[in-house]
Amino acid sequence: MKKVWIYVLVVVIVVVIVGIMINRSEPATSPTSTETEESSETEEAIVNSMESPLGMFDANNPQQTDLLDEATLPDGVVKFRVSGGAFGPNEFNAVVGRVQSIVLLPSGEPHSLVFEENSALPSIRIDVGAQEARGISFVAPEEPGDYVFYCDEPGHREAGETGVMRVL
Repeated sequence: MKKVWIYVLVVVIVVVIVGIMINRSEPATSPTSTETEESSETEEAIVNSMESPLGMFDANNPQQTDLLDEATLPDGVVKFRVSGGAFGPNEFNAVVGRVQSIVLLPSGEPHSLVFEENSALPSIRIDVGAQEARGISFVAPEEPGDYVFYCDEPGHREAGETGVMRVL
């Protein structure tokens, strides 16, 4: 009787080992549509991530930075301050299709910097509190021309807080 149990045990072990070997040699199943979508989104995010003086950013969805320290801002950033009801500087140049980084510096009251909605840059926006500095990086439009920006705090645009980005 003991010999029968030993044979049965050996057969079970052999079957389990053969099953494991067969399972490992089967081709991998194709990914589900969800896995494929997640993979392509990850690849797209990597492709759209770009380097700027303010750090990495998503070229398809630029977002303003966290608070910045005015004293440690890197070179290559256009810095704006609102004073006397106007942006200083109130114009700057950008190169077609190149990364552009801008920073809005503290000026004692809340301000914003947005581009006109009908421009190629409707999602570019910086909002700052009275003593805050924040920035944003984006890719300049492929179309050369003048792109108007302004402060959209109530009454500020009408008071002269406007400017132009010239894309060359």
